[in-house]
Amino acid sequence: MRQPAVLLLVVVAVAGCASGRGAVSPRAPEPPPAHGAAGETMAVEEATFAFAPPDGLVCHERRRQVVRKDAGTAGGTTEDVTDAVVRHRFVRTPAGWRVTSQTLSAEVVRNGTPVTDPVTAALVGRELVYEVGEDGALRAVRGLEDLGEAAARFATPDLRDVLRRMLDPTILAERERTEWQRRIGDLVGRRVRVGEIWEGQAEIGSQSGSMPVVTLTRFSHIAPRDGRILVRLDFAYAGDRETARRRLEETDRVGAGRKPPVAVRPGQDSRPVVIGGGSRVIEASTMTVLSEQLRQVTVASTELAGMGRVRLERTDVREAVFDCTVPGAAR
Repeated sequence: MRQPAVLLLVVVAVAGCASGRGAVSPRAPEPPPAHGAAGETMAVEEATFAFAPPDGLVCHERRRQVVRKDAGTAGGTTEDVTDAVVRHRFVRTPAGWRVTSQTLSAEVVRNGTPVTDPVTAALVGRELVYEVGEDGALRAVRGLEDLGEAAARFATPDLRDVLRRMLDPTILAERERTEWQRRIGDLVGRRVRVGEIWEGQAEIGSQSGSMPVVTLTRFSHIAPRDGRILVRLDFAYAGDRETARRRLEETDRVGAGRKPPVAVRPGQDSRPVVIGGGSRVIEASTMTVLSEQLRQVTVASTELAGMGRVRLERTDVREAVFDCTVPGAAR
């Protein structure tokens, strides 16, 4: 199971926020080693991933996203906090599965004041439908076709055309397919061992365009719990392998949600620099996500009239926990 990328990538790129006042900030659980009757640790060295969510599975995701934008003395600092609750339903079909995701509620607070964010407002109540094949591959996405128009209705006139362009349905659908492949498709059918590290390449989207990064994924812990095999993935990405490696090493020491000690500076040619990392806990036999944390820092520089070149730093922090049940089944 996964979170719709539009709720991660689009809200980050366009709205840049996440929160709801009074909501409990999610805390990602660690899969501890299991113990036998005598208290001994039961070691599990490997796991195999399969996309096989139970028919009728319903997962309620509680997500908090904090986006901090710092433009220094030139532009000041803003902090957006968004708390959202999203319901995910999984239904078996002759061709595989149909996954329906709907944002039930979302509140945005900017520098302590509630605000209406156009993208967030357009997503509340909207159903996104994902048709998934027997092999776990994403076949089609529906529900994105008029998102730009819906968001524009909540925006000021000067932002409406910008939102329509940024929320182009073809681009959004491609992002969904890419995100699904990265989170689900690349894992289905694969057997992994504790400590194994995968290296790859990816494109990180931002308002400044796409940035190529090196990705590292480590399968840090595998443990049985309540008859299930839980896997914790730690991941990191950066513009070069050495920086990504150092970020991955820091995951265990400082936690996925804390600021990485890696220095982030804009490149000499003014291209954006991005460093990110986090962790995800997954049930291997169904690929149901139990929790997720992510922290990403992006630094760029730009020319502002009368101020010269200004350093811009953006920090995205996301935490999510999932409560999953099959209606009518014993928990």
